[in-house]
Amino acid sequence: MTTFEKISSDNEKYNKCANNYELASSLKADYTEIYTKLRDNLPKYADHLLGAFSSFCPFLQHITIEALKPEDLPNNISQNGIFISFKIDLMSHTIEVGDSGHIYLSREEQKATYLAMTNIKKLCKARKVKWHRKYTYKSIEDLIKHITAFYERVMGCVEEYTGGYPYKQGNGWTDPQMNEKMVV
Repeated sequence: MTTFEKISSDNEKYNKCANNYELASSLKADYTEIYTKLRDNLPKYADHLLGAFSSFCPFLQHITIEALKPEDLPNNISQNGIFISFKIDLMSHTIEVGDSGHIYLSREEQKATYLAMTNIKKLCKARKVKWHRKYTYKSIEDLIKHITAFYERVMGCVEEYTGGYPYKQGNGWTDPQMNEKMVV
């Protein structure tokens, strides 16, 4: 799908929702069900959810799963947390990862790369953990199962790299095949 086709498709969805209050309210009900089911059955490693239904673009909603407690957020800024944000299109029943948090590299990796942090996605890629692609879900239960499985897989990688909560800084990583330290 080209960029123009994607924009025109999104415009069509937006126009359908703009004056159709029944559709907007059914999308809100779907989002509320997704949010409450995730909140009641938080994945392993998760502390809380962030997100609320946005009526600006009712078919496109975001849910963020945060691993850190609010008091443990670096500098009390939520964007500095260890999180994964999901973008859910409620009309086409698709989900994709919108954003993810960052982790401080180990001292050796900081010296080798001149970087202080790495994105969770890059960490997973370096450890050959499968990253989330755009996914079409069949039901809300399927969506919850998919989100939970992906979050737990990624956070398992983060926990292994950092040594556990509060996931402050990497401990470095030894490649089992090469038996030497690797840089993320």
